[in-house]
Amino acid sequence: MVSTTKCASFNRGTVLEEPTDSLIAELQSTPMDTVLFWNMVTLQACANDYDRSIAPVPDQIGPTATSRALAIIHGAMYESLTAFNRAFKPMWKSKNFPVLGDVSRESIVDVAIMESAYQTLSYFYPKQRPIFDAVRKVHLQQIASGYIRQADINKGIFAGKWIASFILNDRATDGSQQEKIYTPRMAPGYHQVDPTHPNQGFLGANWGSVKPFTLDFSSQYRPANITGDTPEARRNYLNSADYAIEFNEVRSFGSKTSTVRTEDQTQIAIAWAYDGAPKVGVPPRLYNQIVRLIAIQQNNTMEKNARLFALINYAMADAGIATWEAKYYYNYWRPIVAIRQAAEPSWAEPDWTPLGSPADGAGIDFTPPFPAFVSGHSTFGSACFEMLRLFYNRDNIDFQFQSDEYNGKTIDSNTKLPRPALTRAYNKEVSFRDKSIYPSHSSYQVLCSPSSIDRDLKIQHQDDCAQLEQQGESLVISDSIKTDIENISEGVTQTMDSLTPDHSFINTVSPHDTPYLWPAKHNPRHPRILNKGRAVYHWNQCKTQHSNKDLIDTIQISSYSLPVWADYQDFPILQFQVEPHAKILNSIPFSFRK
Repeated sequence: MVSTTKCASFNRGTVLEEPTDSLIAELQSTPMDTVLFWNMVTLQACANDYDRSIAPVPDQIGPTATSRALAIIHGAMYESLTAFNRAFKPMWKSKNFPVLGDVSRESIVDVAIMESAYQTLSYFYPKQRPIFDAVRKVHLQQIASGYIRQADINKGIFAGKWIASFILNDRATDGSQQEKIYTPRMAPGYHQVDPTHPNQGFLGANWGSVKPFTLDFSSQYRPANITGDTPEARRNYLNSADYAIEFNEVRSFGSKTSTVRTEDQTQIAIAWAYDGAPKVGVPPRLYNQIVRLIAIQQNNTMEKNARLFALINYAMADAGIATWEAKYYYNYWRPIVAIRQAAEPSWAEPDWTPLGSPADGAGIDFTPPFPAFVSGHSTFGSACFEMLRLFYNRDNIDFQFQSDEYNGKTIDSNTKLPRPALTRAYNKEVSFRDKSIYPSHSSYQVLCSPSSIDRDLKIQHQDDCAQLEQQGESLVISDSIKTDIENISEGVTQTMDSLTPDHSFINTVSPHDTPYLWPAKHNPRHPRILNKGRAVYHWNQCKTQHSNKDLIDTIQISSYSLPVWADYQDFPILQFQVEPHAKILNSIPFSFRK
């Protein structure tokens, strides 16, 4: 049985004083609801957990354990809300919730949320309990100053403590404490330790066995295997043309001493890193910071904030479980090993060093201690932003974000100086689905990682089939589209400023199975049949390398009003003029339906 926590006294003159005073100052000076405040406390705890002066060894090591902790902390706050406010449905179901008698529900809910956050934080970050004690004391005094009955305060504390205990006990046997030894397979293509950090070990080898929060099972969305099930099959993949293209790209752009990577690309890579640097933490904290900005910007009520942060963190917790299941299922190597020990000996560069995960000022940049595929950064980010899209029913929202990697305080391991304070803006032209909003890995760590698009398309296919059946339509699946087009292998590349109103076509289709333009696994993600008078354009920033995965999302706007932006007027686009007969529209594979 998980025990709950009693308050302890706070000792001045310790390393905990500064973060404690900072949180209390925010509480006393910045208007915010209880959920937002304890979300702030939680994110501070995550940052502190990687401060070696506070926690020589983190209480929650890595993004996996951190994502689980954040899900439980924010889940407890949400459950405390729903215990007294039925605006939203509880996520945990308990028939044993105590009867509290006559209470003022509006006043008790703040106390219950505060207490459940305090209890779960104290459980997950015991080294920081004095911070939570001091902050809780001040917050409780603030709540009590609102003429709330002491009886209600006591009942709120009891309720929050009971809910925290219930959820912690419910997750106590979820498999997160189990140990699993990973033994590297000493063959090309398989994950091994970073040779510059030979004692780093293997993080999260057990995490695929953790019980998911909402998924049916951890491998439910495991991406398709294109790297091969055997060492021989994997070697064949490593000898493929696709791999060669990506190998050279990562070797050039991902090198610590790259001459082709721009300063802006380097800053983007580091800004999204959050690979455990002191007072920075790991990706789930990064994405919570962005969600927090957007929640404040959108003027959420406390009820909406409770639900939003619970949903976001449940999604990321399951993303971590699913990702690490796939990582250790495929055991795919990382660039530093792939390039130093290349399967093709003539490609090997024994001294090649990646830009790497940024360490603190005293550390050495490193390669993370787990397999590359699939990307944790991408999956955490995708889960977060897709949940944001669903929550707000919008695909894009303006926001500006200053990464803690570039906050004017974090020390760069190379220069030994603080990195400058930089704020990046993401405007409404950038979709939450746009891959540019979060890289596959922040510091060019993932090499030639197989795409998960095939799995995504399979899921979309199942959804579309079900929808068509409900509409009474028949669906015939085919691998190709028969069209009246004679030859689309020539003259398909044009520049933006060459477009005219005459380039408007009916039912323009961009087929995803055009092998002579790009490999199947590099397809644009959302090809669609469009309405009359619309055309589909795929931007290709590589200009001539149509086989490169830099083909990004479809721009679905009328061709006669397609803007010609000065910065992009020379970018080639790929335009496919295809006019399928109306008769076969219902037989086109799912990804071509609008």
